[in-house]
Amino acid sequence: MKDTYFVAGRISDHENEFKLVEADSNEEAELIFEKWLREQIGVETGDFYIEHCQSVADMQKYIIK
Repeated sequence: MKDTYFVAGRISDHENEFKLVEADSNEEAELIFEKWLREQIGVETGDFYIEHCQSVADMQKYIIK
């Protein structure tokens, strides 16, 4: 079942990007995010860093009130 994931990451020396990604798992969300980001920036190679990847449903459990 698809879930929504909050993903933050970057390619090499580029700025961090933050997106909501629809996927079946953390791993799939990271892959979708990396593919999208590489296409947006136009970079096929280079180190890729995921800073954060978590389902929005899990994040809602830890809302600061």
